[in-house]
Amino acid sequence: SKFNPLKGFVASLKSEHNLDYVYCWHALLGYWLGSDPTSASMDAFDVRINKPCIKPCTKGDYDSWVLQVEPSMAWSPSTFVGVGVPSRERAFDFYNNLHKYL
Repeated sequence: SKFNPLKGFVASLKSEHNLDYVYCWHALLGYWLGSDPTSASMDAFDVRINKPCIKPCTKGDYDSWVLQVEPSMAWSPSTFVGVGVPSRERAFDFYNNLHKYL
């Protein structure tokens, strides 16, 4: 297709509409369950699986606050399988690379 991958779609938007920038909303970590640490394209970003720690509510517990605000986190896929997150040291490079063609 003409718009596959997203890079091609962005390039066509820029050229057809004389745009300098295209803004894009996406999941915070690039994808809904983060980035795949087994992907060769993610090697440079030191992606690791992090699982949120959701526990029963106890006073002063950060996790209880999360469940009060978003009860669905108790059964969210990210709670069970984790989320691929780039290392803090490589986060800037991750987002810069993710958005470089925009």
